[in-house]
Amino acid sequence: MSYATSGSEPAGDDDRRAIALEMATLHYTRGKTMEAIARSFGVSRSTVSRMLTWAREAGLVEIRIRPGQLGNSVVATEIVDKYELEDCLAVPAGSLSPAERFEATAARAADLIDTLLESDMVIAVSWGTMVNALSLGLKSRNVVNCQIVQLNGFGNAITTGAHYSNRIYERFGEVYNAYVQQYPVPLFFDSEQARDTLLRESSVMRIRRLQHAADLVLFNVGTVEDFLPNSPYLAGYNVGSREVEEIRRDGVVGEIAATYFRADGTTAGVSINERTSGPNLERLKSARYRICATSGEHKVRALNAALEGGYISHLVVDTETAASLLSLE
Repeated sequence: MSYATSGSEPAGDDDRRAIALEMATLHYTRGKTMEAIARSFGVSRSTVSRMLTWAREAGLVEIRIRPGQLGNSVVATEIVDKYELEDCLAVPAGSLSPAERFEATAARAADLIDTLLESDMVIAVSWGTMVNALSLGLKSRNVVNCQIVQLNGFGNAITTGAHYSNRIYERFGEVYNAYVQQYPVPLFFDSEQARDTLLRESSVMRIRRLQHAADLVLFNVGTVEDFLPNSPYLAGYNVGSREVEEIRRDGVVGEIAATYFRADGTTAGVSINERTSGPNLERLKSARYRICATSGEHKVRALNAALEGGYISHLVVDTETAASLLSLE
């Protein structure tokens, strides 16, 4: 089997059918991502996408949609096309409870990282409940010279959260034999002046440069309900009427690693970001892989905004959340 040029479809009809069938088998029955298939065949991801589309049109693949539940591959393809992603993995929800869907999504995201990870990578990781669950499913890889860098600061004013987040980063470091670079700053600062002063420290600036030079970024999206940031972030912080008014005025709907954004995904001029340790999301767009793992219909508005902002290249989501995303008006 041969290709005319790198990234093009196979020349002959028989070759085309054979390769399309093999790619479809890898994608639909073995759960391989388009990116992984592209690497194994030595072609572009867009070529794989076209071949999978051709396989469906040629009758090599039959997708059945059960009443009340969209096929996971159909949903994933629609999301890829709508938001111009590199890949989307839609985990079948079926009769799973929300907690079970959450765990299944975390496990599938861990598998995705396994297929993308290579030696010499810098991996920026935002801590939270999804990433914690994901870290429990990581598999050891024979890679060298990788670095894990913490993407958002520690805890809150009552408890730093260091023990919880440390365990997450330790798991990444252990399974990948990687050096862990922690980010020794609070999640929220008392003032913009305090934030700017600490972030100018050379040791902190080094970590932030490493964050923004990451090859792979891993995160969940957080929501803003009742115009307040997620409650786990806020314990012990003075978030009063002024902050609530700022969040409402700025149209904030969600956050990634404690950087908050509007419904259109923009962050410029969002006042609450002046007090957080979150990264510059525009700079994170330079990362080769920007993986978001999320589950739950309550995440849909924030997820849509993050997708509109272009912060995600690879999405792992359960089919119920994915269907809600596609139906969002």
